[in-house]
Amino acid sequence: MRIGVISDTHGRLEARVLDLFQGVERILHAGDVGSEEVLERLESVAPVTAVHGNVDEGPLVERLREVEWLEAGGLRFLILHQIGSPGCLAEPARLRIRERRPDVVVFGHTHAVCDRVVDGVRFLNPGGSGPRRFGLPRTVALLEASRGEIEVRFVGIDAPGLEREGENR
Repeated sequence: MRIGVISDTHGRLEARVLDLFQGVERILHAGDVGSEEVLERLESVAPVTAVHGNVDEGPLVERLREVEWLEAGGLRFLILHQIGSPGCLAEPARLRIRERRPDVVVFGHTHAVCDRVVDGVRFLNPGGSGPRRFGLPRTVALLEASRGEIEVRFVGIDAPGLEREGENR
């Protein structure tokens, strides 16, 4: 199963992202969506599972949950916006992970790419894709999930040559 992963759009969705996500079967948005229009445009490509982030408000908070669970490609995904960090989890994230033991935790908030396995759980942040922040490149991730295995590729939005493979598991 091919999955597009995005976070921290803050109301801005580049046409390049829609091109990159062509052919995905599902899109995961890890919060700070910023506008209903972002979700509508993503939904024109594939079904979207999204959570609200700390800057989302009004209708987005009413429409989106703080946490979503999804099973796809033989993997259990936990999607939430803030976790602390993979090595030092905030208490709410730690409790959710312990409760249902996901294979992959998709998160956002930091705008920084992350692909790290801690205690058998893979933590994945696609980076920020909205307005550039903290001097970091704007990125999304493309996943191939099959039979409990996952391959990750991070793709730059501004610099088409900026691509990086995640760790394989």
